[in-house]
Amino acid sequence: IFIAMFYMVLGYLYRTRFEAMLEKYNTVGGCILVWALYLGAIFVTQLIRNAYAAMLWSYVEELLGIAAVILLCKRLPAGKFVLYIGKNTLLCFALHGKVYSVLQTLFRKLIPGLYGAILSNTLLSSAFSVLLTVALSIILIVPIWCINRWLPFTVGRKTLSPKKAAE
Repeated sequence: IFIAMFYMVLGYLYRTRFEAMLEKYNTVGGCILVWALYLGAIFVTQLIRNAYAAMLWSYVEELLGIAAVILLCKRLPAGKFVLYIGKNTLLCFALHGKVYSVLQTLFRKLIPGLYGAILSNTLLSSAFSVLLTVALSIILIVPIWCINRWLPFTVGRKTLSPKKAAE
């Protein structure tokens, strides 16, 4: 619980105090620099042998990763897909664990050697997680659409008229 609370407080502080201040560093060069620092931090993690130092360094690595993703997301334009996922974040959160579990089981059954090799390599695992996140977002479009179409009351939305639901 402490870790979740720590990141919630950091998010609140970022939103209220630091977002506007850090916006001036959101350039292409700043984005590349933060991503380079993050990828470097991943490799430094492999070199740390002390358990306490590794735990403390993991916070640095995580914060750099969060900063890298925030900078990248602020540089990308919000298209229809991103807006759709944003409007249905609660449904994505509720369903992604089940879809991920099914995909993970399929990977372990169909391509166990390749899947194990990807998970054992830090860089491949990071790239795979990004691709898997995009794939999960695309796969979740179907159940999200079905819930919004036929069961909107389950997520606190009003039932749409047949004409609006068809859109």
